[in-house]
Amino acid sequence: MNYSLKNIVVYAMLFCFYNTLQCFTTSAETIKVRNPTNGHYYQRFDQAMSWDEAVLFCKNQGANLVTITSEDENLFVLENFNPAHDGLANWCWLGATDRNQEGEWEWITGEKWNYTNWNGGEPSNATQFDPNGEDYVHIFAYSNGKWNDVHGSAIYPSSIDVNHVPICEWDETDEEVAYCSETGHYYSAIHIDEGINWNKAKELSENTSFIGLSGHLATITSQKENDCIYNSLGSELLAGYWLGGIQPEGSNEPNGNWQWVTNETWDFTNWGQGEPNNGVHAGINDEEALQFHPTSSPPYTWNDLEKTALMPGFVVEYETANDNNDCNILDDDDDGVIDQWDNCSNTPKGSIVNNKGCPVQGLYTEDQMDQMVNSILSWGDLNGDNRISLIEAIKALRISSGVTEPSLK
Repeated sequence: MNYSLKNIVVYAMLFCFYNTLQCFTTSAETIKVRNPTNGHYYQRFDQAMSWDEAVLFCKNQGANLVTITSEDENLFVLENFNPAHDGLANWCWLGATDRNQEGEWEWITGEKWNYTNWNGGEPSNATQFDPNGEDYVHIFAYSNGKWNDVHGSAIYPSSIDVNHVPICEWDETDEEVAYCSETGHYYSAIHIDEGINWNKAKELSENTSFIGLSGHLATITSQKENDCIYNSLGSELLAGYWLGGIQPEGSNEPNGNWQWVTNETWDFTNWGQGEPNNGVHAGINDEEALQFHPTSSPPYTWNDLEKTALMPGFVVEYETANDNNDCNILDDDDDGVIDQWDNCSNTPKGSIVNNKGCPVQGLYTEDQMDQMVNSILSWGDLNGDNRISLIEAIKALRISSGVTEPSLK
């Protein structure tokens, strides 16, 4: 029977390439979740990294690698951030170490070490994978939230290598911050006793942050977002508060060219009755800034007002810098890993890389596979029919391995 070696080789290579590539696929991070017991926020990031890298990573987010100081907190982390729930074989780092003194465990935040949840027989300080022992802690995905001491590398070797990933914890406990699932963003209402104009509100909002997220005047692009903000932060509180809408000078009045400060599309409005009207307020007939209507019924509608007016406060929206414009998710070297996570940012265009953007050895491009197949055909296809018969294949293998021609005796 004759076999098309080119097909076999191509299928085999594609299969190996596909399965290898899966090892480097990065799953989406979880959303930030607030723990009602302590008011802290938590988020898991599915990026494989060492313990030291995880500590630095969380610090760069304005957070700490998670520290678990009670049974309730351990259960909260397990229920909300267990990678197994997302079908991932990852284990999560905890912000604990005994590398300063063997057996003297401590949290990186300096919190008291008065709660543990070790798995049976742990900590063991085993030297199987590192002669220096095990100075760090991860939480098992499949063991009811039990802990294990481990060496500090990004990959835990086992029958199937397991990635170590961080859970970051923010200790901000601002009760005035609301989360809206419709957008995945957070919102707060900032009250200013002496009043504030729109320009100053914009400036202050853009200099605020919450759990590592950047702030700006709230931009409301749907009825669900409008309702969530108003219902979550309180209808009485928000009357007259500034929002992130502006009408540039020279626009057609009263409806022309309204814009969001984030450059999002202006395709949803919630004007109050008769608004916008570019009306006269305090002797000024130039209403070019957006606010929640101070007196409207029904509530939570909008009003235009001159931006120099002093209002009681403003609404801030917190989100990542890339949320407003997908074009800001940059991949300058076009290797499939966005620059924020790319540790090797100068790889040649189209490089095959791992989830840190660094070249991976042993994987081949389509052109390289074609070259190999053609090379195989050049010395294995003895009769030039673009197929290698079983006899030709055996002969090619014999020649390449140095086995002599068998005797016919």
